[in-house]
Amino acid sequence: MRSTLRRLAAMLVFLLVLGGGAAVARAGVDDYPSVWRAPVAQDSKVDTWGYYNRECTSWVAWRLHSRNGFEMARAVGNANAWDDWARRSGYRVDTVPAVGSIAQTDAGGFGHVAWVEAVGNGTVTIEEYNRNLTGLYSQRTVPTSSFVYIHVKDMGSARIGVLQGGTLSVKEGALSAQWVTEATGVNSFRLSGNRIGIVQAGTLRVKEGSLGAQWVTQTSGVSAFALSGNRIGVLQNGTLSVKEGGLGAQWVTEATGVSAFELSGNRIGVVRGGTLLVKEGPLNAQWVTQTSGVSAFELAGARIGVLQGGTLSVKEGALGAQWVTEATGVNGFELSPSRIGISQGGVLRVKEGPLNAQWVVQTSGVSSFALTDTRIGVLVNGTLSAKEGSLGAGWVTEAGGVSSIGLT
Repeated sequence: MRSTLRRLAAMLVFLLVLGGGAAVARAGVDDYPSVWRAPVAQDSKVDTWGYYNRECTSWVAWRLHSRNGFEMARAVGNANAWDDWARRSGYRVDTVPAVGSIAQTDAGGFGHVAWVEAVGNGTVTIEEYNRNLTGLYSQRTVPTSSFVYIHVKDMGSARIGVLQGGTLSVKEGALSAQWVTEATGVNSFRLSGNRIGIVQAGTLRVKEGSLGAQWVTQTSGVSAFALSGNRIGVLQNGTLSVKEGGLGAQWVTEATGVSAFELSGNRIGVVRGGTLLVKEGPLNAQWVTQTSGVSAFELAGARIGVLQGGTLSVKEGALGAQWVTEATGVNGFELSPSRIGISQGGVLRVKEGPLNAQWVVQTSGVSSFALTDTRIGVLVNGTLSAKEGSLGAGWVTEAGGVSSIGLT
């Protein structure tokens, strides 16, 4: 709620752009990362998205990342600028709240933003930071008319994608939602927020918005690609190029001699000659060497995971954080901001919360899997099953004849 601009001069000595410790994101709980939360002094650190810690803007950026799977634009400004930014960026701003939308007001000197937890009859329950300049978490139920609502990626818009014989189908919303055929002749696909990307005979096409949006051709000669927030990355003959912003943005060459890469928020990771390097921040940031002997890696929020000779290690927070050995005998793994999943001999195990949390067996006979903070999907003998909620939730059969899956 306080100005992030008027304090700039006073706070420059404290600026540390951190990845932020991940936490289990749960509505109604203060899961703001400990690297930014009290007793860390308010405005003494800058979060992953360029906002001062313990401010309303930082809290909402974190919640959008951890719950909605949406990466807030960097350093948009005070809360009273968020609705203007949203309209300019093509996001809907109205008086109708939805779970996961941003509650916003221009009231006060700098405005205020909060995350919508629940919608009632003429009321809305919000979660927020720094109400009344406390720098602390709070939750309250207020009349709907107290705010306008910014819809960047409401919670109902979670997506599942499946590839069946080259045909991509996607469903949006509940696990019981209907499948929508998106494209045929698809070799690979990715889902991220309200974007879908496909490769057809080496040509990358991306759509943005509703499932019925039009495809926009991006480039050709693509061997691998990734989507994250407003970034798209492509690998062409070992050269990694990334664009940031709209689908018509310009490509920026990031690295050559690349065998694998990933995008997550404002991070880019590449493997060159078995060595993992990661950069954080703008596209022209410097690469930071992480480790060598890497056969696979993942980025998710503030976490980096690497597989080295079947051993999974994960670090959390800044790029210079220490590695933590998580498991051995690992065939494959996936990260989300608060979950880690591993496959060991076809058995899927998932842990939730801190890096030292306990593994929970999910199922066996797994050929591939995907996970988010709220969903897990597994492929067993070509059949996709998914669960939503806790690790102990029941499986729901989604589709058969599936060769590849994706979740948001």
